[in-house]
Amino acid sequence: MGEAEDKAAILEVVNAYATGIDFKDSSLLRTCFSDDCVVDYGEVGVFRSPDEVVTFMDAAHKDMAHTYHRMSNTVTHLNGDVATSRTYFHGMMDLGGELWIDVFGHYDDEFVRTEEGWKIRHRRGTIARQQLPELPA
Repeated sequence: MGEAEDKAAILEVVNAYATGIDFKDSSLLRTCFSDDCVVDYGEVGVFRSPDEVVTFMDAAHKDMAHTYHRMSNTVTHLNGDVATSRTYFHGMMDLGGELWIDVFGHYDDEFVRTEEGWKIRHRRGTIARQQLPELPA
């Protein structure tokens, strides 16, 4: 694979992550991470396996009507079978009625090339801002 193909494959993983969450497709979401991954979502928690990430995401989004995770501005640096990238994210999550969560920030990722393709091995999520609705009492 050449540099352009590697970067395109990594971008596919970035997009599969968002699609897996938004379509509640646990199998797709799991394919985004290496077995030895460490995913740090800051105050939300640190997850040390694909199964832990999927369990968290399934629980966090199960009662939401619609979610839209947009990924953009991915910049990737390749170094053999390892790559680093930064991707901006914007997530809007429908809690029902007029209630939405709106959050944006960025992911700093380390990818590793595996026999199955590129996978996220380390992820650090940084929330720049989030707006949570006032829930009725």
